[in-house]
Amino acid sequence: MNHGVLSGIMPIFTVAILVALLTGCSLINRSEPDIRGQWTLTSVDGEPLTASEAPRPGKTGFTLNLSDSGSASGKAACNTWRASYSRQGNALTMSQLVTTRAFCLLNDRLKAIESDFPGALRNATISDISEQELTLVTQSGHTWVFSR
Repeated sequence: MNHGVLSGIMPIFTVAILVALLTGCSLINRSEPDIRGQWTLTSVDGEPLTASEAPRPGKTGFTLNLSDSGSASGKAACNTWRASYSRQGNALTMSQLVTTRAFCLLNDRLKAIESDFPGALRNATISDISEQELTLVTQSGHTWVFSR
């Protein structure tokens, strides 16, 4: 066996393997859709929120705004809220949550959502995400779907 030929081929073979591995890794490691931006709650537990349920005609009832700087804010029926947020994998965590507590007339369903929102976002799990839709599962087991 000629060791001189093998020692000349081995570096080329090693580089070829590394290129194949790195190319494969870049194809497998797809970037996740960005959660930053404004989201509007469109359904809770599979039941859509309708325009007629809006606390104020023409106004969005429940929103989630996630900034580049790690701050979150939004509307919860007639109230506004803000917090800090972080994301690790599928875990979305809110901290330092503050909200207003204005009174508004809501049907029973919206009252229940408003009382949970945004506190339920403190420890939510991202179950699905695309460029236009974000599905969160709250700690209490509710499924909230947001759209852009």
